Amino acid sequence: MRKGNPDADTTGPIRPLGQSLSDILIGMSDRLNQLMRFYDQDPTDAFCTYGIAMEHNKVGRHDQAVQWLDRTLEIDPNHAYAHYQKAVALAEMGQRADAQAAIDAGLEAAKRSGDAHAAEELAALAKTM
Repeated sequence: MRKGNPDADTTGPIRPLGQSLSDILIGMSDRLNQLMRFYDQDPTDAFCTYGIAMEHNKVGRHDQAVQWLDRTLEIDPNHAYAHYQKAVALAEMGQRADAQAAIDAGLEAAKRSGDAHAAEELAALAKTM
């Protein structure tokens, strides 16, 4: 239960003050539509495919997020944070073994690219699995 106003609705998702769920979804839809236009212009842009995945992840469409993260990793196998987010999405879907495999792949990617910070975050995530 959330702390604060005892009369507040505590059954719905936490969202910024003054924003309804439909406002959030419309904003997400606008961002997703814009990202899809960018993707249509350049389907090899890993930043774009990663953004599309994150938009799906935000609203709980983890299966679609994983598909877009896989596309991101096809474009850039060393994208350690795509591995990280894929592990998170897979864990949300209850696929712990696949999530651990994504973490392991992410650790290798971080090592290849020399990204010590990503490696630390992936190692911390592994401890929660």
